[in-house]
Order: sequence, then C-alpha cells, then structure tokens
Amino acid sequence: MTARTVDAHLHLWTPSRGDYAWLAQAPLALQREFTIAEATETLDACGMQTAVLVQAAPTIAETKFLLDIAKHWERAAGVVGWLPLDGAVETSRALDALDDALLVGVRPMLQDLSDARYLLREEVVASLECIANRERSRAFDALILPKHMSVLLEFLEIAARFKSPLRIVLDHVAKPAVREGRTWTDFTAWRTQLRAIAVHPNACCKLSGLVTEASETSTVADVQPYIEAALECFGAARLLWGSDWPVVTLRSSASAWQSVALECMQSLTPTERDAIFGLNAVREYQLSPRSPMETSGNLTRNVARTHRTP
Repeated sequence: MTARTVDAHLHLWTPSRGDYAWLAQAPLALQREFTIAEATETLDACGMQTAVLVQAAPTIAETKFLLDIAKHWERAAGVVGWLPLDGAVETSRALDALDDALLVGVRPMLQDLSDARYLLREEVVASLECIANRERSRAFDALILPKHMSVLLEFLEIAARFKSPLRIVLDHVAKPAVREGRTWTDFTAWRTQLRAIAVHPNACCKLSGLVTEASETSTVADVQPYIEAALECFGAARLLWGSDWPVVTLRSSASAWQSVALECMQSLTPTERDAIFGLNAVREYQLSPRSPMETSGNLTRNVARTHRTP
C-alpha cells in the first residue's frame, strides 16, 4: 500500500478541560485523558499515516484545543470541529474568527440533542448553507442515530438547492444496532434509508463505529452485513474508514477493527481499498499534505486474520 492513508475519525480529549458533559455518563474506561502519544501508537499499529481529529464537545473552546494540537502534531491531517449553527451571520463570524486551514469540517452533536428535527431548523439550514457557500467550504459531519435518518433525508433535499454543494459525511453508518444481530427488526429500514441517503452524490459515509455498536460476543459475521450494506449503497468511492479511537477500545483495538473491515473487503481491488483507507478522506475533507511522511503503510497485513470480537 503506497497511497496516502488517513484515519478519518480519531478523538483526543482532556476531561479536566471541563466541557465533555457526555463523559459523565460514559464507561469509566473513557473518562480519562487520551494523549497524542497513545494516538500515535494507534496509528502506527494500523499503518495509518495521518488522522482527522473529530470534536467531542459542543464548544468553540474544544475546537480551538484540537486545532492547537493539529498545528503541533504532524500526524493530524485536519480537524472536524464544532461551531454554533445559529444562522448564517453567527456561523460566518465564527469561521472568520477561527480562520484556520486545518479546520476541515463541522459537526453538531445531533445524536445528543433533544430536538430530533434540529437539522431542519431555519437557522441551522442557513448556517450549513453559509458553510457550503464560503470560498473555502468545509464538510458537514452528520452524527446521527437510525431514528434521525429520515430527518437527514429531508435535509438532503433542502441542501440540494444550495447554490454550492455541501459535502455531507454520515458518521458511523448512522449507528445501526449491530449488538442485536440479525434479529434487529429495523435492519431493512436502516438499509433502505441508507440507500436513499446514498442517492445524493454529495453524501459519503464513514465506515466507523460499528464495533462499538456490537456486543462483546459479536463476530466478524455479525458486523459483515452492515459493512456490505455500506459498500452496496455508497461503493468504495464514497466510504471513509475511521478507527473511532478511543471509543473503539470499549470493544476492540483499532487495529483489530481495521482487520475486520479489511476481511470484509477481500473482494475489493487494491485501488478501492486505497480509496476507503485514505484517498476519499483527502477528497471529502480537502486535506493538504502535512509532512514528507507519505510512506507505505501496512494495511493488508491483517486481512486474513479473523477476530472473534471485532
């Protein structure tokens, strides 16, 4: 593998900063600082050159925190941060104040909001249209649950009328209930809505978060239908692999999750795998090279391995 490799979804957080409200209800294993040194080890174990850092707190302060890390850590390819979506004027001012080339995307934490239809609010739509129309646009990461997929579909119809296309990245394949296995009664509905989302050419999908939605006894076979559905809907050209580290560690190591994904992609060509494990992220997030470290990764070393717990 000689193409540029990018982990499209990696977190770093320091709980003492005080704005990660969700951590208080999270498993104890996540309620600690996760460091650059640990993230570097994770990337090395996966043979990934760089990563997109993704927000974990709904504050400008955390966005600035991640941007500061990215400026000093060459393995950070960019930051998907949080911005207020209170209307075009407010969002434009926030972007002007940041004015940072490393800010490559914006992510409201939709899954945590009490208003399931938040994405359709007039001021939110105006903010996202503003982001799309700026001279340097950013991607919009949609962090949603299956119950929000119909709302995202409504938003996609609205966004199709924007003057400039908004690049939309569906996080974690919308978090299907892998833990319930083939008995999940909503699998067909989830897959149908995933297909409908994929009809929109400006939408792509992160192949991430699936093992966290699995049970402790899940196998590769339990995860495979969800990976196959994502491939069927978006194709290799619009899928981005992400470790979702450190959240992934609740069920698996990042490298074990990578091996599961690769095992389910054995029918793909090397070019298609290169796209999923890096080049699609470069395109969707408009990533610029950070360093001369564009060396060969070791993505294929675990393809033949099977892990009982993905």
